[in-house]
Amino acid sequence: MTAAATLGTRSTPQAGSARMLAHARVATVLRAGPGGPRTHVTTLRSDPPLALRQTIATRPEPGVSTTPGIARVSLTAAAAGPIGGDQYRLDVDVGAGSTLVLNEVSATLLLPSHDGAVSRSVIRIHVETAGTLIWLPGAVIAARRCDHLNEVQVELAEGARLLMREEFLLGRHHEPCGRLRQQVRIRQAGRSLYRQDLDLGGPPRARPGWPRGTEPSGHSSSWTPRGTTLPRRCRS
Repeated sequence: MTAAATLGTRSTPQAGSARMLAHARVATVLRAGPGGPRTHVTTLRSDPPLALRQTIATRPEPGVSTTPGIARVSLTAAAAGPIGGDQYRLDVDVGAGSTLVLNEVSATLLLPSHDGAVSRSVIRIHVETAGTLIWLPGAVIAARRCDHLNEVQVELAEGARLLMREEFLLGRHHEPCGRLRQQVRIRQAGRSLYRQDLDLGGPPRARPGWPRGTEPSGHSSSWTPRGTTLPRRCRS
């Protein structure tokens, strides 16, 4: 396994430029071992405030058992954000036959900048043949006056599997929500499987959270080859 981190800096705001550029990447492969095949993390790189860490299961996970052979990685952030103007990127590569559980330790709080700049997150996922990704991100909280674009691009090879969960909280307690846009594109072997375009909150739809707090929205989805389910080791 290789691991590296570089120092991220928040620069002086300039029109059209990012305050913070942060890139994280995780990659896995399946290797034979004395106890049978196991998933190994071969790349684990992250720029502050993002941090990727290998972890172990400490509580039940949707669609996941504690059977050995699965790699688990958690994404954490050292500070709230992204803030308006920031740009985050996450690349995930799941090798053929390997299984990765990727989760987030805490919620993501989207915050505004003084000049109303848009923040952006780009998540690129590639799962090779017979690979499995269980992706369990934390809730995304759209704070007042934030303006954020989240882009998710997934490429699945034939026989690849994906379980994905997402959850949004529109505003904090007693607070109107900011604007959160999300674009999800999932393709398998060159074919389009799923397209999602969300535009939540923001004028003229800004409103206090419900009830007297936050309005939740989210869902879980899974994609498996026709006639199959998630591997037994990945089902609860």
